[in-house]
Amino acid sequence: MRAATIIPSTEIKSSQGSLAFVFQGKFLLCLTVCFSTLSFAATDNHLDAVCFVGDTTEPILSLQGDLIQTIELNSAYKELGATARDDVDGDLTSSIVVDFSNVITSQLGSYRVTYVVTDLSENSAAITREVVVVDSPPTITLNGDSVVEIYQNQPYNELGAQANDAVDGDISNEIVINSTSINTAQIGQYEVTYTVVDSNSSPMHLIRKIIVLPTTAEPPEKSGGSIDLFILLLAYLGGPIRKKY
Repeated sequence: MRAATIIPSTEIKSSQGSLAFVFQGKFLLCLTVCFSTLSFAATDNHLDAVCFVGDTTEPILSLQGDLIQTIELNSAYKELGATARDDVDGDLTSSIVVDFSNVITSQLGSYRVTYVVTDLSENSAAITREVVVVDSPPTITLNGDSVVEIYQNQPYNELGAQANDAVDGDISNEIVINSTSINTAQIGQYEVTYTVVDSNSSPMHLIRKIIVLPTTAEPPEKSGGSIDLFILLLAYLGGPIRKKY
């Protein structure tokens, strides 16, 4: 609030409004006011007017972090905070009232956190943040290559995998490996499946491809032609021809 003594035929202006007087003798002829509150008293010589300029502008609230906050099921809620500033009272961040009482991290869903601040002139501002509780599935990481080649009739050696969950941590021991489809006696492609389920019943699957090659499969020819030259030389000398790689 601000106060001022006004003499006749004087105009006062401010960011909140203006006050104008036209005075003749002892009488007030014209009065224009745009302020919140005005009180005045006339005397023989002048008019005393006390203007109470009201603050009608609400503070400005700004969220810190994302407008939509995502957290894992059964994890702790972490408040990201907000800031508040008023054109008259300045920084009001410490006066913000945060209400996240309705956020239930043990239950999937969407919740709202409210932020309310009030300045010294009782002007209030409010803002909300959406909090979404989700259950992300665990992750599986294969040990070794995702594609494994073995020769026909050779045994398949399982390389294993690792699993991790945002809530449960390391759950590698919970992985179920299914390699029953592999037939190393039969040339072809097969799949090994890896499945894991976290404590909230969220599953994850991953596949490794197994290729069974024929035992007669030969590696590619080496470049350079030196082996073929050696074979021709042996043939010319009459020696045995054994092609080696």
